[in-house]
Amino acid sequence: MDAFLEEFEHLKIRLEDIKSATYNFDMSNIIGKGGFGMVYKGVLSHFKEQNTVAFKRLDRNFGQGDPEYWREILMLSHYTHKNLITLMGFCDEDGEKILVYEYASRGSLDRHLSSNTLTWRQRLKICVEAAMGLCYLHDPNGTQHRVIHRDIKSSNILLDENWNAKISDMGLSKIGPANQQHSFLATNVVGTFGYIDPTYAEKSILTKESDVYSFGVVLFEVLCGRLCFVNNNGHFECLVGMWKKSYKQKKVDAIMFEDLKQNMDPDSLEIFSDIAYQCLQKSREGRPKMLHVLEQLETALCSQEKFEEAKQAMDYEEELKVFLSQGISANGDGMQAACLDFRKLKHGCEHYRRRCKLCAPCCNKVFWCHHCHNNYTSALNDPKERHNIVRGDVQQVVCIICNTEQPVDQICGNCGVKMGEYFCGICKLFDDDTSKQQFHCNDCGICRLYGRENYYHCDKCGCCYANDMRGSHTCVENATKIECPGCHEYLFESSKIITLMYCGHTIHVDCYSARLRKYITSCPICKTSSLLDKKVARIKQGD
Repeated sequence: MDAFLEEFEHLKIRLEDIKSATYNFDMSNIIGKGGFGMVYKGVLSHFKEQNTVAFKRLDRNFGQGDPEYWREILMLSHYTHKNLITLMGFCDEDGEKILVYEYASRGSLDRHLSSNTLTWRQRLKICVEAAMGLCYLHDPNGTQHRVIHRDIKSSNILLDENWNAKISDMGLSKIGPANQQHSFLATNVVGTFGYIDPTYAEKSILTKESDVYSFGVVLFEVLCGRLCFVNNNGHFECLVGMWKKSYKQKKVDAIMFEDLKQNMDPDSLEIFSDIAYQCLQKSREGRPKMLHVLEQLETALCSQEKFEEAKQAMDYEEELKVFLSQGISANGDGMQAACLDFRKLKHGCEHYRRRCKLCAPCCNKVFWCHHCHNNYTSALNDPKERHNIVRGDVQQVVCIICNTEQPVDQICGNCGVKMGEYFCGICKLFDDDTSKQQFHCNDCGICRLYGRENYYHCDKCGCCYANDMRGSHTCVENATKIECPGCHEYLFESSKIITLMYCGHTIHVDCYSARLRKYITSCPICKTSSLLDKKVARIKQGD
């Protein structure tokens, strides 16, 4: 045990800090409970940076104990994946055993099953990401061991702010060899009623197909919008048998969540329900591998996306007919606000909402924005072809509404639509989403976000910083006019939030956090520790 503790010494967090973060485990901070005990939310000052985290406090009265505690630390420190919850640390002090995780702000999937705001497309994406995490556990790259989770269920699939799925609760998992086509473990039966593989429950023989069965139950929960069991006065009734029967009788419509039917692609539903049913086969040999499950779920998601795009195109055609029937011209006296705002916020890319595309003068191609252009060219195989667009050189745009190429302007010269609610003629920037509070900084020479009144321009650093940093940060000449040392994106024009470290150098927040997770605390440029007396400051960079 001493050797074990020494290996994970860097993950230890003081009980005093945890009590401070949870106000001594105040009940108002409880966000959940399970077989391990209560889960608390709190803000932890760790590595001199404040993070909202989740604290899982062991209570042996809930069923689990020390073996599950140490296994969780072992698993989550050795197996890391974007779709597995991240272990931030642990505490083993004064009889307390506490696990500290990244905070998944939207909670667990089971809480959203009956939500009419969680669309079919979102549900498919969550299932795809959960399948990715489980695929990694079953066939991890670069290791000879596979992991069988043993307690896959919707309450163990957590969702972050962006609805990204992360598998959690590894305390019951088992390790088995990965270099065998068929491997099994004889072990005591654990898990949750309704989700447990019947063959495993009957024979105490555990295989990775046991997880596949449990995941199939979760897929049906997602489709049906409810948990796999009902509690009738303390008597639990499992619904899985009824779901399987409905599928075999081709009556999936009778069990699926009513609110999903209106905007669901029939092909997507068929692919999804087929693979969900295959996961629930009584014979383990009849169940698919998780990689095949993942492939089918990705196909279902792709089918749904195409369905929605086609539906949107049909809606657009109808709107366009009405629009054109009004006979509104950009040069006529009948121009109205309805014309200017036609399909506002309904077009654009991941970076901007806009009703035009840019004609890149450097390569004679059309892109939604300069970020899309730069992402495309940076991925080209020939390094000589990689280049960034000079925004000021853009002279032509293409209106999305009438497909007319024309000189840069806010209003389309052909159909009269406003191509961007916010428009900067200097940066050639169009954006319908004005909630970003865009403004043009003459000193920077580009547009920035989140309100001119909230920022000031530092002449030495050559960029805009939040007002509360005035006079309190270390200046470095042209601090953001470099590539991010983590991902190599040019920071000055990045749309991501960047971090100003104690030494004055800058890096994307995501890249900095990734370094901290690897316990690298020095600045990647000057090697100075970024964890000195001052907190790391976050900067909301420009467009």
